[in-house]
Amino acid sequence: MKATMTILLGLLLVLGSPSAWAQTESSTRAGADQAMSEGDYEQAVQLYRQTLDQSEGSADLHYNLGLAYAHLDRLPLAVYHLSQASYLDPGDRNIREGLALVKAELRRSQAEPAVGDQLTKGEPAPLFWLAFFHRLGRTRVELVLLGACWLAFLLLLLWRRMKPSGSRDLVLVLTVLSFLLLGGAATYRIGAAITHDSVQPGVVVASEPVARRGPDPQAPRVVMRDLAGGATVLIRDEREDWLEVALSDEVTGWLPGDQVRRIVVPNW
Repeated sequence: MKATMTILLGLLLVLGSPSAWAQTESSTRAGADQAMSEGDYEQAVQLYRQTLDQSEGSADLHYNLGLAYAHLDRLPLAVYHLSQASYLDPGDRNIREGLALVKAELRRSQAEPAVGDQLTKGEPAPLFWLAFFHRLGRTRVELVLLGACWLAFLLLLLWRRMKPSGSRDLVLVLTVLSFLLLGGAATYRIGAAITHDSVQPGVVVASEPVARRGPDPQAPRVVMRDLAGGATVLIRDEREDWLEVALSDEVTGWLPGDQVRRIVVPNW
């Protein structure tokens, strides 16, 4: 099964990253791309991480780093970087396929030791809405808003100038539909802004995370049946170096901050 995954990841690599392996002025990034193409994934990870430390990060950088981690069988970190890439470029097919492939392999690897209770069966509802309202991306939504606005305005002017007829009724229907489209796009835009400010996603990168009832290593353990490396969680609170996280069953627990990576959602 792992061989199949390696082949598929290789195909994604050949097809190209979201930037189509664009030339970069950074020698570190160029070295990382070269190491990736030669199959030296340890070196690629090291150089990609250096590049990430020197920049704000881009979809193609997180994508390549996620694939490198996947080749090294460090799947929780692969899930994190591919998830981050998917929020930075929600329309890219390679990112979606790579993330789905790594998650599927992670589920299989977790099922092998017969610890089915550790599988992540879903995500908290707020994370669903966050992904939903950021799926189209800012550019597409704003283009729809602008197009619907102009279309509704022009159709309304045309309707007012036409004499009563079947064609005028058709224009009226199209005008109403244009306003509905405008309202839908505006609602989507507002939903994206609300979820960005109120929802913080994260990915568990520890292979064997242990949740506590409080931000203290001596606090009693919390039974979180869906908690495992690679799980997507909702970050609810932060205290010192601890994060309170929630899963799909709404059970919450505290994890050390180094066991969870925050996903940065672009601000519209």
